Amino acid sequence: MIPWARNQLKARTALLEKCGGSPWTSLDRFQILGDNTTGHWGCVNALSWSSDGRVLISSGDDRRICLWQQTGTEYACDTVIHTGHTANVFSAHFLPSSSRIVTCAADHQVRLFDIVKNGQIRNGELTSGDVCTKILKCHSTRVKRVVTQDSPSYFLTVSEDRTVRDHDLRKPHTCPDCPTPLLRLPHPLSTLATSPLAPWLIVVAGESAYAHLFDRRMIRRILQLEWGVPGADDDANCVRRFGRASRASGERARNEYISGSRMSQTNGHEVLLSYMTDAVYLYSVYDDPTEPGSISNASSVILSSNSKRRRLDTDLHPSSSIFVDSSSAAFLGLGDQTLEVNSDGDTAGSESMDTDSNMNADGNRDSDSLDSEEEPGDDCPSRLIRPIVFPRRRFVGACNVETVKDVNFLGAKDEFVTSGSDDGNWFLWSKDSGELKGIWEGDGSVVNAIEPHPTLPLVAVSGIDETVKLFSPDRPSSESGGMSRMSHAQSIVSANSDPLARLARARRLQLEDLAQHLGIRPEQLEGSQGECVIMASS
Repeated sequence: MIPWARNQLKARTALLEKCGGSPWTSLDRFQILGDNTTGHWGCVNALSWSSDGRVLISSGDDRRICLWQQTGTEYACDTVIHTGHTANVFSAHFLPSSSRIVTCAADHQVRLFDIVKNGQIRNGELTSGDVCTKILKCHSTRVKRVVTQDSPSYFLTVSEDRTVRDHDLRKPHTCPDCPTPLLRLPHPLSTLATSPLAPWLIVVAGESAYAHLFDRRMIRRILQLEWGVPGADDDANCVRRFGRASRASGERARNEYISGSRMSQTNGHEVLLSYMTDAVYLYSVYDDPTEPGSISNASSVILSSNSKRRRLDTDLHPSSSIFVDSSSAAFLGLGDQTLEVNSDGDTAGSESMDTDSNMNADGNRDSDSLDSEEEPGDDCPSRLIRPIVFPRRRFVGACNVETVKDVNFLGAKDEFVTSGSDDGNWFLWSKDSGELKGIWEGDGSVVNAIEPHPTLPLVAVSGIDETVKLFSPDRPSSESGGMSRMSHAQSIVSANSDPLARLARARRLQLEDLAQHLGIRPEQLEGSQGECVIMASS
């Protein structure tokens, strides 16, 4: 483990554990950021906290950055930056240990801003000319996400142009004389993830059934010893693919899409992937791959990890106890499965995924198996065809059809998993058991971005609304009356699992996409909420 990461992890864990108990299951909304005079004018796509948690930045469709600074127990906006982007901002992030912010947008650009002058954050309405210090035009189409590492001068970006680029601000660079991309894949990309505990590992995903894991250590012996794959002279080597044993019901082949990814900040080996029209899945880079042909149609989507473990660091070794998702069967609404609310309020399915909840009367899966016929085609380089690691667990209950959902860990030790949903709620599950621990209303339409405070049990949530909501333990604002929806968990999960409702959402999204191509404004469509593509910062 890297020394600075170890110290940072210890400090973060200690501060969160001082809160006592489990504050994450007793959250409630205590502040709404934004009103008629301050805040955003459109969907809020990007959220990021400063390292000390004193400042939250948000950005989105209005192409502005709002800086929400802590004043006492609440946050207020005294600084607004007009970024100069000409299309929606998808991601905005503080560079660690600095006063700089990096953004990326649908205009293909990456922009860098410095918000401090004479040791103080600049207040008021600021133009791009006031604070923008660099414009990068390395990508050829929409740039979807910025990910930072432990450096005020280094970050990664991922784009629909199928590339991942690394940017070192210490090196002179003028576009279009751009360095070769760090990674290039055969399909459009939308998300990437890293962990400070294993910064040499990169997870990349997008319009594919698989996420790819790359190792940046260019040492052939390590690649062969730890991953069993031959090393190459590339800047990063693909060592694994993360995938599923079967698609969700109604999901079409070659139409899979991974909208969000995260690597654990506290153990460096766990990976979350959010599949559109499906669910959230948990993986581990330690788990040995399984050949697709060895997984029958009747096997569970969730596979217990093999006993053999690959160790990157003794401090990062996962527990050998693997749990299966206990709410999947209820969410799928198959057979006689029903939701049962335990005495502590947790929601779980009546059967585990050890028995196949997708079996129909003929003994076959309702969802399609991802067999060998759907391996990457001839256009996929052999260097990307790697053994597949299947998920440890599946988290269900939320609906991810309409807009791009990110996914995240919560808790002092990343013991919870969280995701937004098309029903305007955001969900919290136990990582170890898969049990649904909380549902909160977070948006009037759709929740897409969820970002935890770096040291406190405080969560920022955004989506289609023009506002950001803050949640903390048992601090509901006087006007909210409490945002928890766990008392309605059964009906919420049932509604989100309704195949007709999911189909209607998908059809509406297709209609809006068609309208966009025809030059029709989304609001002109009857019953449409408009298009809002959301990506949160990591």
